[in-house]
Amino acid sequence: MTGPAELNFTSNPAIPTPWNFTLNAPFQDLTSWHWSIESEKADSADGVVSGYWQGLNSTAAIGLGSILHLDPNADLADAAVTVNGNERCTVNITELPPGTTGAAIEASSGPQRMQASNGQLLGVDGKFVRLLGVNYFGFDVSYPMLDGLWGGSDSQSKDFATIVYRMQLLGMNAVRIPFSFLTLYNGVPGTFKGGCPSATYDQILAGLTPPFADATAAANAASNVAFQVSPANPSPPGTCNYYLPDDSVLSRFIYTVRFFAQNGFYVLLDDQSQGDPTVLNDIPTWVYYWTNMMGIFAQDPNTNPYIMVDPFNEPDYFNMKWETQNGVVGAADRYIAVYDSIHNVNPDVMLVFEGLGQGGYVSNWGDGLVTDPTVIAQTGISDPNGFFQTLLTKPYLDRMVAAPHLYGPSVTGAATGYTGSTFYNRLDVSLGHLQLGYGGHQFPLIIGETGGDYSNAGDVAFLQALTNWGTSTGDGATAGHFSVSGVFWWCWNANTAGNLNIVGQDWFTIDWTKIQFLINFGMTPVIPIPQPYTGGPNGRKLLQVSGASDPSVDASSVNKLTTTPPDLTQRPGVQMRGIVWSGFEANTSFFDTLPSPAGGAPPASSADFSTIVQILYALGFNTIKIPFTFAGLAAPPTRVQTSCTRVTIAQLAAALTPPGISYALPKFPVLPNPITLPAGQCNTYLSNTSTIARLAFITNFLTQNGFYVVLQDTESGLAIDNPDAWLSNWASLLPQLNAGHGVIVDPISPPSIPYQSAGGRPGAADLYLTALAALDYVAPTLGGFLVETPPPSEDLPGISSRFLTSLEQQNYSNKTLFSAQVTQMLGASVASDLSLDNLAEFEDDEFDGSSGWIWVDTANAEIAQNLTAIGLQPWFLAPTATRQVPYFKLQLPPSPITLVPLQVPSAVCTANVTLLAMGQDEQGSTVAGMEIVLKNTADTTVLPPWDFQAYNVLYSGLSLTYGLTNTIYNGNGTARGQGDRYYQTLWPSGTNNQTINLFVQVPSDANATSLLPAIQLAGSNCVVSAGI
Repeated sequence: MTGPAELNFTSNPAIPTPWNFTLNAPFQDLTSWHWSIESEKADSADGVVSGYWQGLNSTAAIGLGSILHLDPNADLADAAVTVNGNERCTVNITELPPGTTGAAIEASSGPQRMQASNGQLLGVDGKFVRLLGVNYFGFDVSYPMLDGLWGGSDSQSKDFATIVYRMQLLGMNAVRIPFSFLTLYNGVPGTFKGGCPSATYDQILAGLTPPFADATAAANAASNVAFQVSPANPSPPGTCNYYLPDDSVLSRFIYTVRFFAQNGFYVLLDDQSQGDPTVLNDIPTWVYYWTNMMGIFAQDPNTNPYIMVDPFNEPDYFNMKWETQNGVVGAADRYIAVYDSIHNVNPDVMLVFEGLGQGGYVSNWGDGLVTDPTVIAQTGISDPNGFFQTLLTKPYLDRMVAAPHLYGPSVTGAATGYTGSTFYNRLDVSLGHLQLGYGGHQFPLIIGETGGDYSNAGDVAFLQALTNWGTSTGDGATAGHFSVSGVFWWCWNANTAGNLNIVGQDWFTIDWTKIQFLINFGMTPVIPIPQPYTGGPNGRKLLQVSGASDPSVDASSVNKLTTTPPDLTQRPGVQMRGIVWSGFEANTSFFDTLPSPAGGAPPASSADFSTIVQILYALGFNTIKIPFTFAGLAAPPTRVQTSCTRVTIAQLAAALTPPGISYALPKFPVLPNPITLPAGQCNTYLSNTSTIARLAFITNFLTQNGFYVVLQDTESGLAIDNPDAWLSNWASLLPQLNAGHGVIVDPISPPSIPYQSAGGRPGAADLYLTALAALDYVAPTLGGFLVETPPPSEDLPGISSRFLTSLEQQNYSNKTLFSAQVTQMLGASVASDLSLDNLAEFEDDEFDGSSGWIWVDTANAEIAQNLTAIGLQPWFLAPTATRQVPYFKLQLPPSPITLVPLQVPSAVCTANVTLLAMGQDEQGSTVAGMEIVLKNTADTTVLPPWDFQAYNVLYSGLSLTYGLTNTIYNGNGTARGQGDRYYQTLWPSGTNNQTINLFVQVPSDANATSLLPAIQLAGSNCVVSAGI
């Protein structure tokens, strides 16, 4: 006999976690949920409870689930439970009907898949559901995890599972996760494991109790706290994130999605295409990425029903249309291609579409779903009717959900039309008609992104109007729509722009005005907010809106995407691609590349600070190193050029395009937060009050546009001669600059003194340790520190055993980068193709996790093109561009190459081989380059790492490979390697393929037909065929 059992514990006095208990009952064996079995024998089991939310008190019952396998005649009357070895519990047994406990639910066949019904959503329980939650970014900004785990002071902001628990307690049931395929498949995972204070159950509740909440109501609510599914391997007390996988970014992303789903969250996955243009440049690869990911989730019946797919974010960013125009594939065809492919491998996920191409009628990117032919003809907007007509024929029609984006005037810049009847009518025409029915089918509607600044009168009015329309209440209850099925606020993250964040800059404090917005749609926090609520984040009155329906709006538009780069060294995978911008170290109080005031009006591209930043941004740099001296900062600011000739974006794009580009260029990237220059002016925004004020503006502008700023003190003599004055200068400077997460401090450069102290004078190691400790205290939000490695003549191993050991014991050690000369300062002297490629190999293979390089010479389009060899990604980079191989000067043979297929018996794979070229390398050896496309024809999956072997008696060496690691030539005609990347899974039955490239050394007189190899994959033979 098998039955569910739920053990509900209370205790007076309170017992913190972890606590142990013993269950004595006549069971044969058992299965546990929310507790770990330490030992088990007949009729007895010892367990431990370690979840941070599972501390015992007298009011909140802690529920532990079990499936007991009992003898049919078992009597539970003698069951006994003991806590912590000596606290015997009172046992009350209640017979529960099957299926009523959490354990029974988890042991069942799993949740149902979501459904669309009459324009509404049915959840995993088959009932109508409204998705209410937040966007939570990180995976979309070259970051290998949801952002912010580096912030705050304890597990409530640093531990992923605790953050999810806080979201649960706020009443959220959904999360939208923007991501980039480039990050998932190519990012460096790093680790987020580390020490952090573990918040107690009471601390977590206190952090989610509004300061103006009724104390009695809060206490009563605390007795009904939701229970979280704990991580499979919870972090030990005093640590965070030990359960997160570190093997790849993709596996961590999958874990993140699964954890949300296990805790009852619906998860909307969004390819944030602004940072990942795969959808624009390589549609087949983009479709493959989505299909591969959905194939993974299709194998998880407990996660898959919660997943929704938003294939690409805000196509308007690319100025895309629904229709194919001028050779550019339209959004309709892209959507249908990815939907078809996903549905083939995973027919259960919900599929989402955004609006686009209708800026002549709507005011938001992501909106634009008007199908009325009259409106389309009158406004000249893009026509989605072809898309919807195609959907009506598809088997996944019942999986489709509309998910537009709607923002207030602080984001859109709209002066009118965001409240009242004009606003409601526009939403009905663009969105509501899909709910009422298109071609007889009603589409559910969710708001995939919305948000606003509650200190902005226009946003306050917009958010109230959107609430009325979205809930069909008040004047928003129009006949042209009904209530929406979900709302996702942008965003949870503290480091977004525009005051749209749910949590404050401490990544902990809740902005209750934004929580109230979601409450208005039906979200129910565990600890209620008194209603009606008109307070601000801490109980202050909101900005009152009166009179006109469209209040005046601040002219400065705000970008909703993340801008300020967070703490560098606590963000594994960040690659600094920098350039030195000198001037402040020469006592000029400005950059020396910018001209001094003179007659005439030079072009802004050479004379205006913000325009040059735009140039560096487009060329792909993300870091600016600013050398300075404290003497220079103390000097009065010099005058700057203030008259310039304006340069258009088109002119910049032309100037920043190297010669010989033959492919279609992507859209020129514009700074997230640019400065609009009045006609004929430049640099007028720079401070003239002091040089420090000017540097503060420059630093802030750069970090707000996504750059890291390395501040480098080049006056090392002051640190040597007067350490107290040097340290005092740093401690005074950083608060004046308001230096935050985007700022990296290089306190001594170069450290011309020995690392070791001698003759009564401190060594560089002493100065570093003193400075880093002091500055970490003065500026705790600082992004990190840069420590320059000692000269080669010094005893580096000896230093490692003393200085590095001391550094590792400091709490700022995880914010410290080491800068070797080769990776810190690259210039023309090492800019040859060979040097750049060697450095790239060094960073990729020998020094995994390298944080990047800083270029010390000038930058232009040609130099940026060369620097792609070491990871720079300028705007003009070809969509499929990869690092070029400088070792070979390959020339195509004069006649076509014909390869003769070699049949191998007992094959479980196919290998299509194309000989690309033959030629001489720089050592005079004859090299043959070939492309090999592998397919797995077996009925089982080949998971990485898999072994690859190519054999031909004519092969005398292996020069280079792409797509393989751990490559080796065995000396007998055999080249070996591994496919060990997480994206190199080979699905069964030839579902996908993997492409590798070999460059092998062959005899100079080799006949092309004799070069076809015999190939093995994972120890099994492949059928080899010749490519075209």
